[in-house]
Formats: sequence, structure tokens, C-alpha cells
Amino acid sequence: MMLLGLLFLSFAAPALANGQTTHSWISVHALAHLPPGDLHDLLTREDLAPYLLNGTMFPDGGYAVGDDYGERAHWEPFQSAYLEWIRTNHDAPYDDEGAQHVAFLMGLASHGLADQVFDAMYMERSKTHDAALGWAEGESMDEATDVVYAQLVGPREPPEEWFPGAVFVSLYAEAQGYTVSEETMSEGMFWLSVAIAGVGALSEQEEVVAEYQRQFPWASAHLTDSAVPGSPPCEGELVALYWQALWARLQGEDGFGERPVSGQRPGRRHHGLAHDGEPPRRLGARRRQPRFGAQLRERHERRGHR
Repeated sequence: MMLLGLLFLSFAAPALANGQTTHSWISVHALAHLPPGDLHDLLTREDLAPYLLNGTMFPDGGYAVGDDYGERAHWEPFQSAYLEWIRTNHDAPYDDEGAQHVAFLMGLASHGLADQVFDAMYMERSKTHDAALGWAEGESMDEATDVVYAQLVGPREPPEEWFPGAVFVSLYAEAQGYTVSEETMSEGMFWLSVAIAGVGALSEQEEVVAEYQRQFPWASAHLTDSAVPGSPPCEGELVALYWQALWARLQGEDGFGERPVSGQRPGRRHHGLAHDGEPPRRLGARRRQPRFGAQLRERHERRGHR
């Protein structure tokens, strides 16, 4: 069983960022952070869960088959093209198949944002704390943490495969000048399901989990700590904020409006960073700290270097 699980991962695991089990958990967790309203009601529909999870998995499929479609699906240019396609072809309240597309889009967005948060915040700290172990040994942090997380929160079942094949073939070609077939994307999805099964199998092997924990002790120990920036619970909170901005864009609004920064970690009480893009204001004895650029300007002004 251990050898089989490792074989699964050798086919399907990308080099960095969250693994498939962790990604799936993050999307489900993000639902709990949505405020009441139309988006919450839509994404929590039981019949749409497979579409949300398929969208969450989809971007890593390209790595499994050596095709760049997956990397492209991680990023806003492709996701924005898909969002505009949804706006053109389906109207709110999405009581037709448009609901499936919205759920899939939110899965893509969850994956892309979670990877960026995890890499920039959590992985970078692991490179310091676990430097002499897993990183020095050339091991895979995403593989290790995915297996450890599966043991902590339970393995996940892959959903029945679905992706908007014909739509994506056209979007890749028209929006990005890139050619990919439905068959290639389907093969990628297959190997992602295999990866989830492999991680689940490995998470039940105590000696395997212990070895991954040895390789990345800091990263393994803080996965469920929402106070640690970049941890999966932290990622879920930020994904929910991002979903709300995308939902507003689907309705034809400016998704960020007066809040160009929709969320931050550490939270504002840690560093007093502004969310609204406005200069910080002094509020009695308690004040927001100026942004880094403003701090530099103040120092130059004090030194007479305006």
C-alpha cells in the first residue's frame, strides 16, 4: 500500500504549494466564512459540491500530464476570461447550468489564491524552520504536508470528474492563443483523483506520516493553526473574501470597490495595515502604522532629504 501511494504521487504531485487533499479542504472550509446571501446559498448547494471541488483540483492537472494548460489555469488572466464567458452566457440567479460554471470558477480561484498565500507565507517560513531537514534533503514539502494534513482532517474522496471541456478548449485558444484538447485535460483530472487516493492511503500509514513529520517538523506542526499566516484555515478565510470580490464582478460590479485589499495576514491588529488604500490616520494613542512606503518618506523628511 505504501509503494502504491508513492507511485500515485509520483504521477500527480506538482513541485510546490498545497496538495489536492489540502486544496479540497480549503474550498470546503471557505464556505463557512461566507456571509449569508446569494453566493453562500449557491456554493453550499449539495448538488454543486462536485463542481466546486473539480474546479479546485483542475489547475494541477497540467503538471500531471506535462501540459501548460494547468499552470495557465492558476492565474487571473484565464480565470477572468472564464468569468467573462459566464457573464456573457448566463445570468444571475444562475438557475441553469450557469450555477455549475460559477462553482467551478470559484474552485479555480480558490486553488490559485491558496497557492499564492501558502507559498508566500507558510512555505517561506518552513524554509527557515525546516531548512536543515526536508529542504536540505531535497524532499517535497507539499507532498509531506498534504499527507500529514490528510491524517489530521481525514482523507477526501475525489468527485466524479467534470470540467467545461469544449468551453475551455475555446477559451484557451481565443483568450491565450494556446491549444489543448479535452482528452488531455481529462487525463490530468484522472491523475488528480489518483493523487487524492494516494494521499489518503499514505495518511493511514503511521510510519510514512512520521517520516514526513521528521522532514518538515515546523510545517507539519502548524497546519491546523489558523493564527499562522498561510496555514490552510487562514487560506480558507482569504479565499472566502476573494470569492465575494469575484461574485461582485459576475454581477457587473467592481469586485474590490473601496477595498482594493480584500484581506491580509497577519491581521490588521498585528501591523495596523490599512484595507482601503487610504493613508493611515492617527487615532489618539492607538494609531494605524503607516505603510512601508510612508515610513520611508517620513524618515527622509526627518533627515531633510525631501
